[in-house]
Amino acid sequence: MMRAQEGPPTPRGMDALAASATLHTDLKFDESMLRAASQIMPDEDKPIIAKLRSITVHQFRYSAAGMYDPAAPVKPFDPTRTDVWVRMDHANFDGMVVLVANERNVNLIVIDGMISATDLLHLRGHFGIPRFGGDLEGRQ
Repeated sequence: MMRAQEGPPTPRGMDALAASATLHTDLKFDESMLRAASQIMPDEDKPIIAKLRSITVHQFRYSAAGMYDPAAPVKPFDPTRTDVWVRMDHANFDGMVVLVANERNVNLIVIDGMISATDLLHLRGHFGIPRFGGDLEGRQ
């Protein structure tokens, strides 16, 4: 799923996912865009955003369930799915890919930067990074 060399983690099989998509959108927040966006983020999130080199969101929409190529690395096994692949550097993540898929949608979020698991939790809900199932944020 990810390259071993420097640079953002790269999902394999993107062409296979795009081939049958009704809609395919790519959005990249580069380092300068992330810095600008951090100005409106809560103060506790600014140091986390400073660690990032980029965030890229790949969205694939399909006209019917099961339309994407079964040879692609993404095969939802239930109606809602979230997977995370990480490239580790000691206890930190040096890049990751977050997959959120259902029958008609596949979203891949590629995060390039040295962050911890706790940092990722702070970023949920921003830059296309989904909130996770069972997320207790905002509950007492």
